Amino acid sequence: QDAAMDKEQWNDTRSLRQKVNKRTEKEWDKADVAFDAKDNCEKSANLNAYWEPNTLRCLDRRTGRTITP
Repeated sequence: QDAAMDKEQWNDTRSLRQKVNKRTEKEWDKADVAFDAKDNCEKSANLNAYWEPNTLRCLDRRTGRTITP
């Protein structure tokens, strides 16, 4: 009976576990993309390009607008 209750609880929490896993994967992908973007921004030939760590964007020093390095 305990095993059946454990299995039922496991099945009930399945969707929650899937949501957590998807969120974790999404955050990982976001960090991965930001890492590549930072690398490209720092290697950019544009001297006015700088990496903004709070917003995870490559910005122009003069205008503050997002640029593509």
